[in-house]
Amino acid sequence: MSVEIINLNGYSPYLDPTLFHQSAEKFYEDENYRTNIIIFNNFPLAITPKTNIDLIIFIKTDSVGSKKSPYNFFGKDFRNIIIPIKIANERFAYEDIHDELLIEMFEGDAEMLNNSFRTFLQNRCDFKVVMVEPVIFVQSDKPHFLKNIILNNNLDFHTIIEYLKNRNYSLYSSYRNWYSSSFDTFSYDIKRVFDQASKDSNYGYLTKKKLNYIVRKRKSSDYILEHVGTKTIIIEGRAGTGKTMELINIASMIMESGNNVLFLSYNTLLVNDVAKILKHRHNALLNERTKNRDITNFEKIGEISVNTIHFYLFHLVKSLGVSLIINFDRMQKLLNTLKERTEIVGQFINNNINPAIGFDAENLKTLIQNDLTLSKDLKEAGILLLNFLIKKNYDPKFPLSKNIQFFIENRKKILISNFQKEVFVSDYHNILKETLKVLKQTDQFYDDFNIANKGEYLKDHFSLDNENQKYFSRQTFNLKISNRIRSRLRGRKIFIDEAHDCTKIERDILMTVFGYNNFTVSSGGKEQLIRTGEVLDWDVCVGKKHPTEKFSKNNRTYRMKSNIVHLVNFIAKRFNIAINLIPDSEEDSGKLTLDLRPISDDGLKSSVDEHYFEGFLTGYSAYENLLFLLDSRSDHILSVENSEEKMFVTENDNISVKRSFRRSWKFTDLLSNNNNFIMWNGTVEGKNRLPIPQNNDARMIYYESCRGLEAYSVFCFALDQYFVHKYNDDDASMYLLNDLYYSDNDRRNAYAITAVIMAMTRAINSLYINIKDSESTLGKVLLEYASAFPDKIKILK
Repeated sequence: MSVEIINLNGYSPYLDPTLFHQSAEKFYEDENYRTNIIIFNNFPLAITPKTNIDLIIFIKTDSVGSKKSPYNFFGKDFRNIIIPIKIANERFAYEDIHDELLIEMFEGDAEMLNNSFRTFLQNRCDFKVVMVEPVIFVQSDKPHFLKNIILNNNLDFHTIIEYLKNRNYSLYSSYRNWYSSSFDTFSYDIKRVFDQASKDSNYGYLTKKKLNYIVRKRKSSDYILEHVGTKTIIIEGRAGTGKTMELINIASMIMESGNNVLFLSYNTLLVNDVAKILKHRHNALLNERTKNRDITNFEKIGEISVNTIHFYLFHLVKSLGVSLIINFDRMQKLLNTLKERTEIVGQFINNNINPAIGFDAENLKTLIQNDLTLSKDLKEAGILLLNFLIKKNYDPKFPLSKNIQFFIENRKKILISNFQKEVFVSDYHNILKETLKVLKQTDQFYDDFNIANKGEYLKDHFSLDNENQKYFSRQTFNLKISNRIRSRLRGRKIFIDEAHDCTKIERDILMTVFGYNNFTVSSGGKEQLIRTGEVLDWDVCVGKKHPTEKFSKNNRTYRMKSNIVHLVNFIAKRFNIAINLIPDSEEDSGKLTLDLRPISDDGLKSSVDEHYFEGFLTGYSAYENLLFLLDSRSDHILSVENSEEKMFVTENDNISVKRSFRRSWKFTDLLSNNNNFIMWNGTVEGKNRLPIPQNNDARMIYYESCRGLEAYSVFCFALDQYFVHKYNDDDASMYLLNDLYYSDNDRRNAYAITAVIMAMTRAINSLYINIKDSESTLGKVLLEYASAFPDKIKILK
């Protein structure tokens, strides 16, 4: 028996290394195995903004001359396992444990850990196919195990083994390459994970500056902090005046005090930025509080979850079952049809399986295709069923009926999942209205949608005890809704960036769940509106006033250098928008470039290299250094990869159609093939499935995704075309409808230039603007500026 335990990156306050080692040795004392355990403490990366990895346990076991099955030591075939662990900030008395509530609280976290850490191992560490076993550890006075959840007083080796015994696996092997490889290979691979995580977590000048700001500004933010928990806090200010950093600073102080934080915004990339900064701060606090390895007096640190508002609301709606309930009739019809047709074609398949030949899928397909008694609908259903059985490697030794039932359940799960996503997007405002009714008028919702008679349909979603229950009682429904709301509270304080762009219904839902007194929001006023046509008031919830405290930033911008500020003010004034930003310093002027040339390989490479090395020499990482902004509708393309019309129902129940674009930029390969940075391309299909960009990644995104971001050098390509396309948007005529404009043209101009200014104010030191047409509306304004202030801007012709 040999057990070797290695701790990487210090020690965790949640895992006693001595106790862990003792429990491992005791477990193996009568067995002839060699086991290596590596504990990666305080994982330094935010690989998913939604939740946190606190530590990772890697275990590899080999037998040493045993006559038993070489890996079978607790009734399972155990080779190796990777366990990323999140430590919950709660403690439960055993009698208070409620399985359904716990699953609601942590199921999403486990899913995020699983997907994100596997992506990190495969994309960043060059692992091949890899599986992980994510775990949420919750302190409790007695052990209790659920899927992906461990409750116990201590996290030791024995507890982990007891948890694994309860998992429905016969084989444990996270990574096939470790099956029969040496322990040297195992250690080398873990070292690669450690080195890559260390490399990716090395931040540059900008992040250091923000972290120093958090530490430096703690006392100056105490005057805001003292109001948190008593009323809604509203931080007002223009672009670049530090609203987001103020929110992050207060959120950091809340985390430091041991309370949980939910930070919401609209932009996925901004969510990633915030998560990274708060993760770095979390790590620093953890290192400070565990430097003496005294975990008995450890002062706990709060949890941070950073989400987009849409992501959070989608999962709230899904949890409450709203989209399932309001689409009951359509869903029920589809599910009934699925069941009826599958039973018919299943019986046909069963009757035509030749015992002498066995399951011959191709022959069965031919029989279905040519059978005159089957309708076209049934033939299609039969072929779909056979395709499923082929993919699942159907074994005729097992009853076909069980596989048919598995097929029905699989299709049901997929149908429900996709139905909820599509309805949430296309009928967003109505879905949220019904969600608010569930929260505020649960009995009314119960009656309106005849929940009493939907028990069988909703039994899986709401985990009803009686599998055959058709009647869903009012009392049970109220309890289920109440528990699902409770599972989201977790003592969280809520922070919302760009809150001026929220809708009333989004605000009312969030405040109904968490209470108005737990909100701290930032608001930029109508000059920063992008998503809605009116600035939202945060002193009201469902028509009722509540106490607020407002803190106004002045017009001083801490992001942009003076030349960029000067240009932004000039353009805003030209379009009658009152911004009037003041640079923090006039001495450091920054760099403006207006490129009138058609983009070429040589010209683009030269400009990018010049800007990159300026930021690099200042200490900016590639992520902080370069941001490339594209117009999804410009002609800088090779092909249109996706262009389709999508239907949306507006807040006022009007049907709107919008066309979405997804294009391929002709210079992507040029920028990707360089030795200075990795290109993170956010313009591809399925952007939300991309891994979080790390410090060596420069970002390329569409203008619509730039809100809240910043970089040392920002490249705005075809900015004049972006202005034209925004001017021609259907939404442009609905911009600030309660404000009086001289004409529709003025309203459209205000809408378009607000979007343009949003892009320009992302720059810190250098702003590069490419325009396609010098005679365009924006082109003329930019050339007018260049003529009036030639010393402030460089012209490339």
